[in-house]
Amino acid sequence: MNLTAIEWKHGVVCARDGSCRFRVWAPRAGSVALRLPAPDGPLLPMQAAGDGYFEATVPNAGPGTA
Repeated sequence: MNLTAIEWKHGVVCARDGSCRFRVWAPRAGSVALRLPAPDGPLLPMQAAGDGYFEATVPNAGPGTA
């Protein structure tokens, strides 16, 4: 996935390989984590991406997999 900040600011983008990249804007947060709505879904730390954005790429999280 090669997207610029102008093309994609926040939300979810899914790739053909089944992975999805989640991105949120949380400028005052020291850390952010993602929990997918699956039974016993793990808490996935998101990485700081600059300018208050955090993101995480999750393999095999395509539409309809949760």
